[in-house]
Amino acid sequence: MPGIFGAGNVGAGLTNIAAPSLLLALGWRGEKLVYASVLGVMGVLFILPAKSDPQSATRQARQVPMKEQLAPLAEMRVWRFSLYYFFVFGVFVALALRLPHYLMQVFGLSPAAAGMVASLYTVPASLFRILGGWLSDRDGARKVMYWTVDTGVV
Repeated sequence: MPGIFGAGNVGAGLTNIAAPSLLLALGWRGEKLVYASVLGVMGVLFILPAKSDPQSATRQARQVPMKEQLAPLAEMRVWRFSLYYFFVFGVFVALALRLPHYLMQVFGLSPAAAGMVASLYTVPASLFRILGGWLSDRDGARKVMYWTVDTGVV
């Protein structure tokens, strides 16, 4: 399904909602145990139905020289798109992580309230990544990225 890859960042919003409440209810150790348990369960749920990659033996048999692996770095577009990604996605991640602290320090919100308000940014922003992926599949990634940056959507 086109664009669905970006939905993975909804977890940042859900963390903004859940983590402060868990912290208040269970303390920091209890919160970490809950997250570790969920991570462990998800790991098991992933491993059980997962199958071996049928092409892994072929790839492992062919030793790719380091020079060949680094060859894409000679292209300017690789560096340009890495920079775009750094600014666009990096800003999202940085703001998602810092926003609850900022709201608590500047506006005096409780951790739970700051998490809820921060989720009003992270969840919609993550869901819009689905739309962005769909538009990129339809119209081309460069066109959508330039439109996003030029219009100040980011």
